Amino acid sequence: MLIVEPYKRLAWSQNASGEQAKDGLKSVVTWTLTAVEGGTLVRMEHSGFRPQDEAGYQAMGNGWPRVVAGWNEPLRTWDSC
Repeated sequence: MLIVEPYKRLAWSQNASGEQAKDGLKSVVTWTLTAVEGGTLVRMEHSGFRPQDEAGYQAMGNGWPRVVAGWNEPLRTWDSC
């Protein structure tokens, strides 16, 4: 964990491991919450990609939308509790 600001921001490092650790991806995932009328704006940034990390960038860029889309139903259910 790099940053923990309750109800505002959360950030952690996401790095390569094992044999790839030395020269592999070293990135940061940051979530920022902003209160807006009627709810909360959630912003996610995954930074730290270098040109040689293009394959990881593409894989994670395609993966994050699926992860977030999977939250839709649980969040709707939680909101109605």
